[in-house]
Amino acid sequence: MEKVNQRVMITKRMLKDALLRILESKNIDKINITELCKEAGINRATFYTHYETPNDILNEIERDIVLEIENKQQNISNPSLQASTEIMCQYLYQNAHTVRILLRNFTGEDLAKMINHYYETIINSSLASKLDADTLKLITTYLTGGGFFLLAYWINEEVPKNPQEIATLITDLFTGHHSLPLHHV
Repeated sequence: MEKVNQRVMITKRMLKDALLRILESKNIDKINITELCKEAGINRATFYTHYETPNDILNEIERDIVLEIENKQQNISNPSLQASTEIMCQYLYQNAHTVRILLRNFTGEDLAKMINHYYETIINSSLASKLDADTLKLITTYLTGGGFFLLAYWINEEVPKNPQEIATLITDLFTGHHSLPLHHV
């Protein structure tokens, strides 16, 4: 049983790596299964044992990233907003090449869901008793969209800010603290 699981993990890793290599020069909707299997060095039957389309692999890569970030966040001794945000930013920064490929070829839906869940947890713990459910959802949706697009812009445009600076910016925007050097006109 262990050997089978290891073989499945290796096969899936080969397919994920092959897909990322192809995505460097092609959009996901232009990739066919034959090309992907050839790049991965596997046959089509093996591909269909695990996936139906290349999009399925892309979805799994994104879920893997989200799970890894969440696992890192759960392992910190001080689960503050700043610390959790730094972990997310650090991971995205260290894996910027892969994240750019994902953002270029996909909506980032799982990453947006992770950010949404993250904000929901924080907002519910601090504001749930003060606001109705619809208002809480609207605030969470607003913060999720802004947080997602801020991170996507930072990674895609290679903005020269380190993960700690981005985490502080996000935390300051979220909490309303303004350590930001804002100039009044």
